[in-house]
Amino acid sequence: MKTIYEWHKKPEVPIFLENVLNNTTKCLLSKKVVYSDSVEVAKELVNYLEQYLYIAYTYHYNFSKIFLSLSSLKFLNIATTDIPVQTYDPKIVLSSNLLASPKEELRYNLYLGLTKHIINLKNEETLAFSRVFSESLGEEKVNTNVLVNHGWLLLENTLTADMARKFTYYTTGVHPKRTESDEYYYQITTMFGMTLDKVGSMDDYSSTVIMYNLLHKALNTDLSKAVISEYYQKDYQIELYQILYIMGLLMNEKDKRFPYITLSIAEKELLYKELKNIIFSIATLDQKEYLPTTNITPQKLNTFEKARILKLIVEKNN
Repeated sequence: MKTIYEWHKKPEVPIFLENVLNNTTKCLLSKKVVYSDSVEVAKELVNYLEQYLYIAYTYHYNFSKIFLSLSSLKFLNIATTDIPVQTYDPKIVLSSNLLASPKEELRYNLYLGLTKHIINLKNEETLAFSRVFSESLGEEKVNTNVLVNHGWLLLENTLTADMARKFTYYTTGVHPKRTESDEYYYQITTMFGMTLDKVGSMDDYSSTVIMYNLLHKALNTDLSKAVISEYYQKDYQIELYQILYIMGLLMNEKDKRFPYITLSIAEKELLYKELKNIIFSIATLDQKEYLPTTNITPQKLNTFEKARILKLIVEKNN
């Protein structure tokens, strides 16, 4: 295929793009309902993909990690669904509704799917951390564990959406607006960023700077592992557990991953207030470096520590 840009220093890119184009074209043409312009749709999507890679390369994002993360992508698909974008290895599925939407919306959702391939915060370390206080939490441990691990998804979704917006803006000049819900989670994520060293500074701790540094941290390190390591070395394990638990509850209000858990408006407001209190009690603008640690072993809580966590447990409505 003829690429938009020259890739002399990255010859693997045209090969990857051609494979995705061929597979995408074949996929779209094999459907029972064949789009009249399936070949052109495939070319358009792969052009967007190339521009995504070019922005990552020219704007000095971690291109090696980005390309390696996307190397498992085989094709892009269009399906009749109300869900704008879904990511499954080895494909990204876009809603056919997007074909009738503004091009920026189609591009943004593709970029959202691509970025979800790259930024994944839930892993063995986050699962181990979610269970770290299980011995002390008794019958509450199951729901608490899953919600703590679910809390990482709030950060992951916010970071992927922000990167997709940036890349859409870089390629089109149009900056997709955040929904009210997106803005809410964006504020939570940037607040959380203030608890990490080398994310904000005394000179600038605006939400824009914090999000920029969080995103680069997510692309250049294993972010969740780095967060756990930093909190452990500051002896803030309980605070991180509380923060993630609240984030898990608030994220569940959007994605309904655990439909048996619901919050009233009052509970949601109270939890948000508690989250702010915890975050601002440990906020930092330091510039220290923390070595990674994998020593996530079960810990026992004393009566006071246990009460700090259990007071956040929300009654479940079946």
